[in-house]
Amino acid sequence: MSNTRRTYLQLTYNKTDITADLEPHIVSWSYTDNLSGQADDLQITLEDTAHQWIGPWAPDTGAVLNGTIIGKNWESEGQTNKLPLGQFEIDTIDFNYPPSVVTIKRISVPESSSLRGQAKSQAWEKTKLSVIAGDKAKKAGLKLLFDVDENPEYDRIEQTEETDLSFIVRLCNDVGL
Repeated sequence: MSNTRRTYLQLTYNKTDITADLEPHIVSWSYTDNLSGQADDLQITLEDTAHQWIGPWAPDTGAVLNGTIIGKNWESEGQTNKLPLGQFEIDTIDFNYPPSVVTIKRISVPESSSLRGQAKSQAWEKTKLSVIAGDKAKKAGLKLLFDVDENPEYDRIEQTEETDLSFIVRLCNDVGL
């Protein structure tokens, strides 16, 4: 076994680790951790000379995967570090020939989520940003992490024909959060 520094992507699908099944087929992978206003994304390019990914192994758009970046021997020999990336939904699947490759693109906030997919209108009276964000997180089945010292108050605030995610991002941007 090599003691050189290396990273690899660990993936679970329905709580089953599929890393070993994917590893021989991975050509490349990339992860983008967007700071604000955009969902994080994970892209995996797989070789498909046997046409398994275009056939029987083809993943469904909307399937949910969890990803973790594993670093081996990075800071010291024998040490393993893990960076959990969270949950991703398969967004698009692209097939390219030649060579036979499949690129699977995943996003951290799925289009099917009420946070991204539906434009809504709503109004709040005498409330705080944390309350609005908490309402939106709860409706999307998420847990809110509100980790800022400021909690702006509103006499009246309106969401007009915009998605919950864009509304929350707008409110945060307006107050410099």
